[in-house]
Amino acid sequence: MDKVGHHGIPTPKKQLSMTTNANPLVSVVLPTDTYETIAPVLESLRRLEAPERLEVILVSNGADALRAAASPVTGFHSLRVCHTDTLAPMGAARAVGVEASSAPYVFIGETHSYLWPDALEKLLAALADGNADVVVPGFVNGNPTGPFSWAGFFHGYARWGWHLGAAKIEECPAYDCLVRREVLLAMGGSLPAGLHNGEILNKALGSQSRRLVFAPDARINHINIEESLPSVVEHFAIGYTIGSHRAASWSRIRRLSYTVGSVFVPAVLLIRHWSPIQSLCKMERIPILVWPALFLLFLAKAIGEAIAYAGIPIRSSEFIRAKYEIRRLDYASPCLPR
Repeated sequence: MDKVGHHGIPTPKKQLSMTTNANPLVSVVLPTDTYETIAPVLESLRRLEAPERLEVILVSNGADALRAAASPVTGFHSLRVCHTDTLAPMGAARAVGVEASSAPYVFIGETHSYLWPDALEKLLAALADGNADVVVPGFVNGNPTGPFSWAGFFHGYARWGWHLGAAKIEECPAYDCLVRREVLLAMGGSLPAGLHNGEILNKALGSQSRRLVFAPDARINHINIEESLPSVVEHFAIGYTIGSHRAASWSRIRRLSYTVGSVFVPAVLLIRHWSPIQSLCKMERIPILVWPALFLLFLAKAIGEAIAYAGIPIRSSEFIRAKYEIRRLDYASPCLPR
């Protein structure tokens, strides 16, 4: 049996040596602030079945320091460091990495998500027959330690949980998916916004009649914030940035109606997520306090949306989101073995 690493990801029995002769098959784009932040993800990528096929692209606003720290890293086809002026909003940094990529497939990663060793093979298999443009892996709660970890997972990823069946789907997350590079480049100037806001991405994919597939057997561990206040603040910021994007093209009357209607957002979110949450609760030991925690997160998101619809500026919202995205492990335990 394979050993389990300290991030909860099985360690394969052998490692393949690095080669740079062939072209890379997959470009993995990873925005980060420092090398130390992204090192656990690089460790997990080296456990994949054929890491020498990966072109790893690190994107940072501290590119020089990151390049020096990452220079000893081996085991991949190549590792490149790209500069971005800012990591907030995150979508712009991700777009820099996509534009710098050279492989036919792109995986947008995070500082706190870890593919299982056989996941990439299964994702590629779903794309190989030409019947899909985007493949979403099955998400696993990598730190199932308490109510807010589960609440954050329910809200963000229950719709793509490992426990659901393989299927064609209508929506995908803005990252942690394997995508044909040509599909992303076809978005043109809307790519940064699409890689930051799943609503924008899915609208663009739908307008292009792209095919989305869910492959739950290709699993990925996702780390979620465990502390109550940071989790609530993050979901407030998410709601605010989503509401700001919507309100930018709306009339004053529509903004007013949505401001008032934001009181119903928690109920709408619960209805939207209820089916996958209910089925997951039958398979996992979920703490009872997850329900008030989930309500708080839904409420925080609703308040953020309402303030955005009302036109009240909060300039720090993108920096808040970037902080909790990049420094997630500051607010969470290490990934538990599954």
